Amino acid sequence: MFLARKKLKFFILLIVACLLALSYTKYSQSKKLTQIRELENFLGGKMTVTATNLEAKLLPPPYDFLLTQPLMTIGMEKYYQRTPVVQAVSILKNNKTQTFSRIITMFIDSNKTRNDANLAQKSKEEVVVELASITMNFAALPENVKNAVLTTKTPFGKLLTTNNISTNDVDRHYFALNCDAALTRYLHCKIGAPLYGRTNTIVSKDSGEWLARVVEILSGTACKDQACQNL
Repeated sequence: MFLARKKLKFFILLIVACLLALSYTKYSQSKKLTQIRELENFLGGKMTVTATNLEAKLLPPPYDFLLTQPLMTIGMEKYYQRTPVVQAVSILKNNKTQTFSRIITMFIDSNKTRNDANLAQKSKEEVVVELASITMNFAALPENVKNAVLTTKTPFGKLLTTNNISTNDVDRHYFALNCDAALTRYLHCKIGAPLYGRTNTIVSKDSGEWLARVVEILSGTACKDQACQNL
């Protein structure tokens, strides 16, 4: 009798654990979809998302390399062998929650030898590689990083590394979508072309606080150099 009760208790605990895991998965997926919806609100319409729980092994190149990097900026530098900069197209500062949100495009110089994205933008020779929505936790960031976010075109990931802020990339989730008229204004993609992106949260290794929640959609522009292909 005692053994039977013990087994019953074990099975009940197992069922509870499974239900909790399922509940967390549904919550996590719902949160990720909410992040995507925030970007949709900016674009002014629903994006044609074709997959919301994509496995990393299904990502085609160059997404398979770029989207699996902990910090996108560092991955971009390594893959394209150029220095990217960002252009804010929408910003929102919330003093109550101490957050700063922005929609940005990230671009590089089409001329690898010149490697001057700002100059390339002036002469319309830039290559847009990303459209992203990022909400930063200003309460957890040092003043110099916050000032740089507000006054420079340096990507957030680069600011973290140059200021020696160690981070972890958590709750990463890949999704697929098709380019539409709204996206083509920023990514210069062909309407109907498949695109891939991710949602993730950047947290501080030291404090455990979240530093940024990010939605990133990449243009999928391929680097033609052999060095890129070997990554």
